[in-house]
Amino acid sequence: MEWIFSDFVIILILILVNGFFAGAELAVVSARKSHIASLAAAGNQKARL
Repeated sequence: MEWIFSDFVIILILILVNGFFAGAELAVVSARKSHIASLAAAGNQKARL
C-alpha cells in the first residue's frame, strides 16, 4: 500500500514540474521582441540574454 502513495506523490511532483516548465516556455514565447529590445537598450542585463 505504501508504494501506491509514493507513486502518487512522484506523479504529482512530476506534474507540477511539468507545469512550471510549460509556464516558463509560454512566458518566453509570448514576450514581445520590441519590449525586450527596449529593456536591453536601457541596460537591463537579463534582457540581453
